[in-house]
Amino acid sequence: MTFNAVRNAGWKTFCIIVLATVSLAFCMMACGPDQQDGKSSRRERKEKDLDSGIEFIVAMQTAMSSGSQTLDNTVEVLRHRLDALDLDNAKVEPVDGKLRIRIPQVDDPIRVKRLLFTRCQLDFRLAYDADNPILFQAPTEEQLLDVHGGTLPEGTEIVAKISLSAGRIGQVIDYLLLERESLLNSTHIEEASAAPSEYGGFVVMMQLTDEGGGIMRRISAPANLGRLLAIVIDGRCVMAASIQGEIGADIQLSGNIDEAMAKDLTLLLDSGTLPVDLVIE
Repeated sequence: MTFNAVRNAGWKTFCIIVLATVSLAFCMMACGPDQQDGKSSRRERKEKDLDSGIEFIVAMQTAMSSGSQTLDNTVEVLRHRLDALDLDNAKVEPVDGKLRIRIPQVDDPIRVKRLLFTRCQLDFRLAYDADNPILFQAPTEEQLLDVHGGTLPEGTEIVAKISLSAGRIGQVIDYLLLERESLLNSTHIEEASAAPSEYGGFVVMMQLTDEGGGIMRRISAPANLGRLLAIVIDGRCVMAASIQGEIGADIQLSGNIDEAMAKDLTLLLDSGTLPVDLVIE
């Protein structure tokens, strides 16, 4: 798997070639409320079926007072996602440091819930700078620790890389030693879109902001050629590939991406990252 700079319709495209089926589930496993709530029976009791749909009472990681920037940003992201789902009559209301969310009846409430509450914090991070792959990639955390004498290099951490293939979604493939620093994140994505691929399936195209494009060109400078660049979403690596050339402001995620998955990922990227984790009470 490599990062390549290619010419497409007059602009540079950054292709991430994914050999397995890509699923939106990678986001949901890392941070969705299904994982945080515990047993499904408890969640079901807390979801109040209304004549017009479903109501959620959602707690934030830190209680926020009315008018706080974090609370306002959270409400804004949720409203963007509701609008993108054509749920214009849905309501998001702050109540005593929590949020009450009312949505009308929908055909797929599980999908809607996951799209609403997935945090989707995306970061681009470089792997530990070493010529020998055994120093930054291993089947287990213990092996990575062992090759470094039991102490990780300063400024690094071990991150699980999960499978994207059908039937193995979320299973850990191996572990990467990544630099902690996020070089580029969700705030640098100006726009995302999904389109059919000439090779089958769909692609997700991300246009970076001017600042993001400049950062990406610096990341892919000659000094970093051959280094592993990882895409981390909500604390788990979902893609990693070596840098093979200059990368600009237009990023293309390509592979056998299902149409619905591509559109859901586009929705999340366009709506922005939730500033705090949300838990359904």
